[in-house]
Amino acid sequence: MAEANGLVTTERRGDELVISIGATVIESTNCLALRKAIDAALRSRPSDITRVRLEPRNLTAMSSAGFEALLLLHRTCKEAGLALLVGKPTSEFGTLLARMGFLRLLKVDGAGS
Repeated sequence: MAEANGLVTTERRGDELVISIGATVIESTNCLALRKAIDAALRSRPSDITRVRLEPRNLTAMSSAGFEALLLLHRTCKEAGLALLVGKPTSEFGTLLARMGFLRLLKVDGAGS
């Protein structure tokens, strides 16, 4: 398991790369670190990884720059042919994903239930 500034941890589960966000809020002060950590995790992934799972854990709020990081993750996975799934979000973050239109873009555990 690798860690970047206590913000993100990564681990391998079979053919899946799991990227867990440990923060409760992604704001302008930590979104660059989030982008860098996600980028580093994707660049250093083993070649047999076919899926990426983003685990928001306790995430309750995210700035627009944080949502840009999600868009970058989505685009990078799509270009690399990797399936992307977002683990079941907190109710607060799930509401934000819906309001920002991300439920149309991302496959999210528990979305709409």
